[in-house]
Amino acid sequence: LGAGMAGLAGLSLAAFGMSNVHVCGDSTSSPNLDIDVTLTDGHPDAVQSNRICAQLTSHLYGCCDSNKERDDGDSNQSHNRINCQRLLWNDGEQGVSDCQALSNNGQDKYQLCLASDCVHFQEFHAALVATIGRLLDVGGVCLLCQPRRADSLDNFRKLIDAVNGSGSADEQVFEMELHERYDNKLWGLHQKELAKDDDVYDPNIHYPLVLVLRKVGDYKENVHTTAAVKQVKERQK
Repeated sequence: LGAGMAGLAGLSLAAFGMSNVHVCGDSTSSPNLDIDVTLTDGHPDAVQSNRICAQLTSHLYGCCDSNKERDDGDSNQSHNRINCQRLLWNDGEQGVSDCQALSNNGQDKYQLCLASDCVHFQEFHAALVATIGRLLDVGGVCLLCQPRRADSLDNFRKLIDAVNGSGSADEQVFEMELHERYDNKLWGLHQKELAKDDDVYDPNIHYPLVLVLRKVGDYKENVHTTAAVKQVKERQK
């Protein structure tokens, strides 16, 4: 989600699959790993750039079918596909329609969603939550990686709490965890920069935190999207 001009997070995942499953022509090996990646962004220039990056990635790993539509009935299709689509986050009916189109009317929801530095657009928090809720399968995980950026990350977490608390006890949608120390090398660099005590490194905008959302229940538009939109409107007053 919000892949930007390069789609590095999604392409890294696709490259991991391609490095373990090599499919080109009639040559196939290690078919147990099947990674189907869809890169999305709201700007048409970003989508076009992602298509080029996807083609380069596929050729780099010797695969031949980047940007093709999914066709699970074709046994000759690559086990690793990169699809690039335009997707605008939207908390209304257009958003529902767009997410249904992207997920084959909900039949092909995603097991993993990645969002890199997306929650600083606070006016789009409700639309982002709705998009994640619509596209992610129950049991699936969304990883959001971003710095704290003043109150943007905290407000997004409050929004998730509001969405979870909007229905009955059995209508919770997400389990949520925030991880600050998730990579020893990165953490060491973070501590090293903090020790310099200068004005160059600012963790608020430079150190990424990982927010993990695990979908544990069905997402309901009339309950959860309504609560998300209400929460955003109330904090904008």
